[in-house]
Amino acid sequence: MPTYLSTQLDVTRPLQFVGEGLLTTSSNFASKTNPTYTNVGLNPVWSLEYKPEAVEIRKVGSMTRDQKVKVFETGILNIKTHINTANGLDFAKWCFNAPSSTGTIAESFDFAWSYKVNTTEYFARAQGCLPMSATLDIADKGMVELSAKIFVAKPILPNASTFIGTGSWATASSGAPFTHSDGGSSPFTFNATTYGTKNFSMTASYELATDESSGDTNTLWARPTVKTITGSVEVYTKDLNLLTDAKNQTSRTMSRVLKSATNTISFTDVVFNDDSIDIPDADSSDPILSKLSYTAGTVAIS
Repeated sequence: MPTYLSTQLDVTRPLQFVGEGLLTTSSNFASKTNPTYTNVGLNPVWSLEYKPEAVEIRKVGSMTRDQKVKVFETGILNIKTHINTANGLDFAKWCFNAPSSTGTIAESFDFAWSYKVNTTEYFARAQGCLPMSATLDIADKGMVELSAKIFVAKPILPNASTFIGTGSWATASSGAPFTHSDGGSSPFTFNATTYGTKNFSMTASYELATDESSGDTNTLWARPTVKTITGSVEVYTKDLNLLTDAKNQTSRTMSRVLKSATNTISFTDVVFNDDSIDIPDADSSDPILSKLSYTAGTVAIS
């Protein structure tokens, strides 16, 4: 029997997005036409989980199920990507910045991609999308990584017919991704004082209000209503200010530069949950680090 395997080599259009319009106009939700897409980032990997809901029907006099009927459907889009200013930064801002205008979570997104199965190109789509959570990691050494879990109101199965209309697909992404060193020599500032750091991470989590009216098989509308900001950072110890603030639960400002003179992550109302100071072994040359977890009131990527 002939066998055909689709692999990553068969991806023809990597994951892309377009804004659907402000949520204040409910008719924008999951209804974008003629989309003009933008790359999610550099070399993204992703998976779309279709989540159908069905009811099971059983009849008296029978031991087995009579039938199962689909009644509703949503999806979850999981994304991991590297970013730079031209590719992925706008996606990161949507994941983290406060709702204010298009390009923030004041609007829903539409995602799409395509791949070939046995030489035929299939187009997949996820409409009515809003972030459930997103994490940005800046490792001690290496590339900045963005991962996100996205709610999908209307997941669409891959189809050989394109839906692009008079819109357009994004051109191939290019350029070097952000790395740990792009923030410059003093990228981390806490309460107006710079500190040397190793690993840095931030996460935004959202609770969504949804309109799932009786009689409909998809979510009609959604919006984020609660946002929680958490994260962690490892700081080289040069004073006792961080320990004092953690002990007193003092609120401060904090920032981490992504790209020198271009892009910065800024926080307000930062409170450390704890301050774990690791004392190295007697035969170790490792420095003393404060390993801090934090919560924040606001976060913004410029």
